[in-house]
Amino acid sequence: YSVLLTYCGEKFSEDLPEKEETISFEESLVGKSVTVYCIDKNTTNPYRLYKKNGYSDNLTDEQIKILREEGKIKPVVVFNAEEEIKLKLTANCTYLIEVKESGKNKFINGKKDSRIYCLFSF
Repeated sequence: YSVLLTYCGEKFSEDLPEKEETISFEESLVGKSVTVYCIDKNTTNPYRLYKKNGYSDNLTDEQIKILREEGKIKPVVVFNAEEEIKLKLTANCTYLIEVKESGKNKFINGKKDSRIYCLFSF
């Protein structure tokens, strides 16, 4: 199963204070794998990279490839058998926490799913 956590203000203000949040699960996580993904202004943000690198509106194939790689949602942490998870929340962040039996991968049509992308992050 998965848990989605978003920390944002009503109008997506950037002046929210950073917070530490502890996530606890009712059931034991022993023997399970926990994967945490994050989307925020510092992680998985192709627009930030676009601005930082000063790309023009006419992107080259190589620049598009670089931005697509930045936009792939990658795990920020993977671990086994923890009872709680501590997260650092920043303004307008979203965390996806995936809990599954250890050793099991996510498959779509018989292939491992690696097609998760973030299009925009503010």
